[in-house]
Amino acid sequence: MGRGEPIIEAYLAWLRERISAEQVGEFVEITTPFLDRHNDRIQVYAKRDNSGYLLTDGGYTLSDLRSSGLDLNTPRKKEIFDVTLRGFGVSFEDGQLVVRASERDVGRKKHNLLQAVMAVGDMFMVSREQIIALFFEEVFQFLTARGVRYTPHVRFTGKSTYDHSFQAVIPGSAEAKERIVRMINKPRRQQVEVALFAFLDVLPLRPASEGSIIFNDTEMEIDRRALDACKRYEVVTIPWTEREQWVEYLAA
Repeated sequence: MGRGEPIIEAYLAWLRERISAEQVGEFVEITTPFLDRHNDRIQVYAKRDNSGYLLTDGGYTLSDLRSSGLDLNTPRKKEIFDVTLRGFGVSFEDGQLVVRASERDVGRKKHNLLQAVMAVGDMFMVSREQIIALFFEEVFQFLTARGVRYTPHVRFTGKSTYDHSFQAVIPGSAEAKERIVRMINKPRRQQVEVALFAFLDVLPLRPASEGSIIFNDTEMEIDRRALDACKRYEVVTIPWTEREQWVEYLAA
């Protein structure tokens, strides 16, 4: 068993144990252990249809962000939103995040929907008054300005058969391995652990790669226990406030 496999198995067991379901009308309401930005447990909804299952967030994700002032009113915001959803195989229909699944892959598709809900909720830097910036866009602009070669928005399938979306891949060179990059705007323990699971699931299939997390520490420090876990599993953590110190690593 690889050094990352125990944490993968523990993570999947934790998911199975903490998920509950209740029939609500024609939908099954699935309550997950993942928390939204209000520290409420994220809920998604599933119902059978002619092609298998329809899974949706019920419109909560975008409705909640709009209550903080977000509107997808610029082409760039809409583009990043759409690309993020496509990275998880999720569509946007009538204000809802939606994915369709068969009996065979409903578990994996539910995981993809949850990842999309968390990713969209984490995309935006929210002040008390309004949305002030797209964190992902800030990072992309920085990488471009410093001459870092990268491919944005990639998806890999891990050993668990779950899909994982990453914001960027920096190709390898004679000096450095390929760097697979997750960007985390709000570095709470949950977000970091989800990213760590993704790396531990994917990296055994890509031995010439390493994982890196760029996290926004301008308003929130990364959880120390999560930081220690990243170090233990050799995932590089890059604080946004120290980004200039990491240019050589990123551009190698």
